Amino acid sequence: MTSPDTGPFLEPSDIKVERRTGHGCWVAVALGSQTGTLFTDLVGAERTLGAGETLAERYRVTVLSPEAGGTVEPRVALYG
Repeated sequence: MTSPDTGPFLEPSDIKVERRTGHGCWVAVALGSQTGTLFTDLVGAERTLGAGETLAERYRVTVLSPEAGGTVEPRVALYG
């Protein structure tokens, strides 16, 4: 989630992000904040895939603060 350029800047308490487990349960994802951008802990999200393997993830984003404004910008980090 990216805050508007002119603010107000998002705080982790403004948004709830959850990831769906293989059992169909929603689990909260911890958020960090840096210069108005909310992000997840990439180390905790890291997965190792072998050749030909596919990873499908489902996320749910809930806005908790009526004053919160921003843009959802999904990003993926690939590790080599």
